[in-house]
Amino acid sequence: MNKRNYIKLFSDDEVRSIWLEEEKEWYYAIEDIIKLYGERSYDIYYINLKKRLRKQGYYLEKNCIIRKLLNTEKKWKNTRLIDTQTAFRLLEEIASKKLKKYKDWMAKIATERLEEIGDPEKIIQRAKKLYEEKGYPKEWEK
Repeated sequence: MNKRNYIKLFSDDEVRSIWLEEEKEWYYAIEDIIKLYGERSYDIYYINLKKRLRKQGYYLEKNCIIRKLLNTEKKWKNTRLIDTQTAFRLLEEIASKKLKKYKDWMAKIATERLEEIGDPEKIIQRAKKLYEEKGYPKEWEK
């Protein structure tokens, strides 16, 4: 599988990201996610967020990698990056009206997956629909 087969979470937003081929995963800049959706400055919000997550037994640092990325001043800077699953976890914790579309979407997807567990035929129907939407020829069904 290549990079094109993986959905990039923040495709329309201003979140720096990199594709790590060895991980087959997109990684996103925590700073950008917080600046885009958080209500306070990055430093204060990040510190408080890490404390809140630690109380829940979740350690953001364990799921974080550091890579040099260009910042807004066009300088290379060590940047904390997280994978897609951790980005979803981070989005859950940020209290912001700006995130309503993501949180609604996550709730919808979770509900659909639970329904599919109860009725596996729905998985096949969803896969067929997705293949058709992506333009695959009908021969793949046979």
